Amino acid sequence: GLLVGLYQSRVPSSDEGWTRWLLDRYEVPYQTLHDHEIKQGELVDRFTAIVLPSIDAETLEEGWSPGTMPVQYTGGLGTEGARALRQFVEQGGTLVALGASSAYAADRLRLAVTDRLHGQVPEVFYAPGAMVTLHVDTTTAVGAGMPPETAGWIQGGHAFDLPAGSEGIRVASFGTRPLLLSGWVNGIPLLAGAAAVVELKLGLGRSAIQGPVPRDVSSVVQRPAAPTVAPSQVLRGADRSHLVTVPIRRSGPGSWATAPSPGSRGRPCDCTAAPCRRVPPRSDDTAPGRCLIPWAWS
Repeated sequence: GLLVGLYQSRVPSSDEGWTRWLLDRYEVPYQTLHDHEIKQGELVDRFTAIVLPSIDAETLEEGWSPGTMPVQYTGGLGTEGARALRQFVEQGGTLVALGASSAYAADRLRLAVTDRLHGQVPEVFYAPGAMVTLHVDTTTAVGAGMPPETAGWIQGGHAFDLPAGSEGIRVASFGTRPLLLSGWVNGIPLLAGAAAVVELKLGLGRSAIQGPVPRDVSSVVQRPAAPTVAPSQVLRGADRSHLVTVPIRRSGPGSWATAPSPGSRGRPCDCTAAPCRRVPPRSDDTAPGRCLIPWAWS
């Protein structure tokens, strides 16, 4: 069967909560993984994919320092955890690294990918939180079923380059002229030509590195956002599933909508467009009901 392992550091992380929300929202079956469970190894026997939420490399590696917390909550993945994750991918698993965790994955798994924004000072590049356009290669396994143009939430910023001759796949990019949809970015031209999502093979498995991080931005801008990319990566990692998707459509001058979309507040529900179910309205909904796209496995 399909089971996703979601890493949870003992150091609290809001991004882990957002990623957990994403998996719950799209009804992806998962299990929370802590450091000791990853260090035990034999992960490929239990999981088809493992997700590292956006957590900086130092926190992933070291966690809480000894003496700052009860001993069972100290330490991070360390050398054993990194070895277990690499072995997991080499044996056929899929590792999805979101946002800041991309640096950890690239270094510990020795992946041929660089982040052009790594180490940039705020005067050069700064993104406290913004929505930008993403261009998806729908001919790729991960991008299949996605609209060719969508949006992603960047916070801090990660933009990837693959070396010449690389067999890595650029799943999504910021395009040659990155477009800011909402929020503020200093140095947005630096995103031009960079990849937002890349897929790299390692042994029998692969790692999917994604710069944009999960956020519920439906109330900020009515345009499908990057969270739809991550579940696709997770599910397709098993090569035993597919994502039910609906093409983006223009619903009026200056407005965008998906038909249907999960939690589509105040937007039209058209359940003839794809398999979906209509659910009762919630107290915070402005429409009489909403559509929920189910995840389906083949």
